[in-house]
Amino acid sequence: TVGLLTCMMQSGLFVPCKENSKLAVFDNVFVDIGDEQSIEQSLSTFSSHMTKVINIVNNLTLNSLVLLDELGSGTDPKEGSSLAISIIEFLKNRGARSIITTHYTDLKSYAFNNKDICNASVEFNIETLEPTYKLLMGIPGRSNAIEISKRLGLDLRIIEDAKKRLEENSSDVQGLMNRLDDETVKMSNIKDTLEHKISEYNQLTAEVEKIKLTLQNEHDKIIKKAHLEAKQIIEEAKDNVTNLFKEIDDLRKRADYKDHELADLKYLARNLDPKQNDNQIFDYTYKIGEHVYIKSYDKTGVITKIKKDKYEVSIGSFTFTFSKEEMSPTNKPAAAKVQKKKPVGTNPVNNASYRCDLRGYRYEEVSSALDKFIDQAYMANSGIIQIIHGFGTGAVRNAVNEYLKTSPYVKSYRYGAEGEGLNGVTVVYLK
Repeated sequence: TVGLLTCMMQSGLFVPCKENSKLAVFDNVFVDIGDEQSIEQSLSTFSSHMTKVINIVNNLTLNSLVLLDELGSGTDPKEGSSLAISIIEFLKNRGARSIITTHYTDLKSYAFNNKDICNASVEFNIETLEPTYKLLMGIPGRSNAIEISKRLGLDLRIIEDAKKRLEENSSDVQGLMNRLDDETVKMSNIKDTLEHKISEYNQLTAEVEKIKLTLQNEHDKIIKKAHLEAKQIIEEAKDNVTNLFKEIDDLRKRADYKDHELADLKYLARNLDPKQNDNQIFDYTYKIGEHVYIKSYDKTGVITKIKKDKYEVSIGSFTFTFSKEEMSPTNKPAAAKVQKKKPVGTNPVNNASYRCDLRGYRYEEVSSALDKFIDQAYMANSGIIQIIHGFGTGAVRNAVNEYLKTSPYVKSYRYGAEGEGLNGVTVVYLK
């Protein structure tokens, strides 16, 4: 087979080999296969073989391939083995590459002890008496003559006698080679199993890489979609802010605009400002004595007390309670409190409150109550106050709005935001 494939390759023909196989190019391919004994030429089996071997030796070159079948057969096994070993040594020393078949145990031992020569055999199934066509490298072949004869039906008495004679004649080297053969077969089976496992592993690895690539593509698609959606949201927010500022400008151009309308628009604009909603603000750790900016009041204050997630902030003469979401850190100091000398007697300013509760009041009682409350707040230098009127029928709320429109002390006003009482509270900014 090796000689045929070599000649096919050197003739430019395709060869039935595994992918990535390698073949060498030789000057000569010498072959001695088959039995050509001749009565006419007085040649025995040994003589016919030796005639060909002599021709090969005489024409051998450094780059030759030599294929010999049953070298040294047809004569006394001892002489034939010795002659075969000498011929192999000559071929090896001349640099030729050779494949030689034999049944001689001495040649198997010789190959086993020579680093330049490798034993090999073709596997044979004793149970079925059929070849498996599997090449076993490193494993010398067994003749299995006794086992084959037994399977073919030879008398068992002859078989048992042959086994005894074989054991008596077996040398230590033969026993060692037999054990080596068994171990080599085991190792070959382990190698086949490992190669199968490696093949499965490579297949699983390829599948994992395929899944990984699919997941990565899906991840990239999701991130890209999220970026597009975020960009769209930002663009919409920018448009909303632009529209709000346009409304503010239009409102300013109107002669009859109301301060609370302007304050409401500013409040909405601040809520749409990405800088005011930065998540980093929510992660910020506040400390007592730190200046903070209150978005809903548009004022700066100082933290005076922290209790869980609530923060008491001093703004002017009053102290308010806020959540972290309503504040942002700032370097701007709060307006300094004006230290006033205490006059003799009772000063209503000392009892001033930043919150006026009008729930339960009648419409006509609102004006007088607000007069007193706003006077005290103004004298206390309060910048912001809250008027609680509730929801109800809306009568008290309307009365509050009518009053605030005409008050000379009011800069602007708006309804409460979430956490401040919504439409049940009016937040007033004093001049």
